[in-house]
Amino acid sequence: MKKTTQKKMMIRMCMMMMMMVPTGSVRNSYGIPNPTIHYRECGLEAPSFVCDPSRLLSDQARYDLAVLTDAIKDGIKDEDCGVDKGFQVAVVISDHTQTRAFSTAEDCVEGAKALMDEFGVGERGCNNGVVLLLAMDDRKFAIFAGAGAQKYLPSSVRNRILNGMKNDLRANRVDEAVTEAVIQIRDALMTMPTFWDQYGETIVFCVFIGVIIAIFACFSLCAYIQETRRKRRVREVRSLLKRIDNTKNEEDAMTKAERFGAKTCPICLENFDSMPNQTLLQCGHRLCTPCATQWFGKTNMTKTKRLTYALSKTPHHRCPVCRQTCMFKKDHKTSETTPLIPPVSTTTTTTTNRNTTTQQDENNYFKDDMTTSHYQDLRRHRYMSVRRRYRDLVTPSQIDTWMLSSHSNSAFRAEREWHAAYERAERARRIASSNRSSNNSSSSSSSFGGGSSFGGSGSGGGW
Repeated sequence: MKKTTQKKMMIRMCMMMMMMVPTGSVRNSYGIPNPTIHYRECGLEAPSFVCDPSRLLSDQARYDLAVLTDAIKDGIKDEDCGVDKGFQVAVVISDHTQTRAFSTAEDCVEGAKALMDEFGVGERGCNNGVVLLLAMDDRKFAIFAGAGAQKYLPSSVRNRILNGMKNDLRANRVDEAVTEAVIQIRDALMTMPTFWDQYGETIVFCVFIGVIIAIFACFSLCAYIQETRRKRRVREVRSLLKRIDNTKNEEDAMTKAERFGAKTCPICLENFDSMPNQTLLQCGHRLCTPCATQWFGKTNMTKTKRLTYALSKTPHHRCPVCRQTCMFKKDHKTSETTPLIPPVSTTTTTTTNRNTTTQQDENNYFKDDMTTSHYQDLRRHRYMSVRRRYRDLVTPSQIDTWMLSSHSNSAFRAEREWHAAYERAERARRIASSNRSSNNSSSSSSSFGGGSSFGGSGSGGGW
């Protein structure tokens, strides 16, 4: 008897505790009751899919929406889910007195997704539910469609429905806005969306990405063309300056050869008039071709248009007359400058010959001076021709420097000097460009909330 009495007392206490539970405990994390269970708190007299805890809708509008959502469930069947299973559309309207704030559209989408999961909107296994959520105080709204209803309500259709509600909501016509939105949802569930509604946003996105890629490709192609053109112009400038440098060496050698006035080969002593093949060295001395081949070696000599050079340092890589180097790249180390054969103009024996030689030397002096001036003017004209063709690469100050250097240094090469200056300018430009990019660089990050529940997706916004 005592045990039975104790059990009855415990049951009564449990029942009293259950009766003492406050009504707010039936609400979920958003403070919104389930309209199919706690329908009275949602402003209805019977279970339905509409919840308006703050009574923001009129009684007639709530009744019409309840009838409309029931008609969608009973009248529009989901063929993929089963012949006796229809779509479910839930309508939730809240404010700050009932729910927490939805500060952004993404929060509103997350709220619709959470309500679908907590209420279980849609058939089990089909996920064909739709939730329309309005946060009145935050002026935010969202439509979340499950995976089964998403093909009928793609993002383009959802956005169109939400955009159609904005004018009525701004005018505070909440009944008309919500009713029209539910009607459009019903119509969308009854027919498959058009090709543009289904793939329009994807097409627009792909076109947008394609345009960006095309613009980037155009800029890259233009940059590549400019870089290729710049490299080609640099090669052309170097080639022209090399030709001018080689011509300078030839002209200097011809000037010296005219001053020396040699008539015979200094090795075999044969007259040049009887030898059509002659070899002119950089120092200005002439050799007959057979003697030059024997002196330098057949495999150790190369020829430009007028001059002959030695390719490597051998016992006979110097001129046999003045002992100056004949290397293709001039050896700046000087040694053995005593001539083996004296110049022709210095050979004098008698007083008459001495007077004749003196007069000839004076004439040669003026002649050499005029020849040198002619070649200097011709060389400046050639540099200026390069300048006219490549104004962005060759400057007048560089030409002046080249003329002074070539006049004072016979081994001067304008091409080397120009290329070294160009490389220094390019290096400075790259360093300045990298400094500007490092100073102007900035990083930013952004994150987006929202997602899908069971493969679904949602759309939100404000008004």
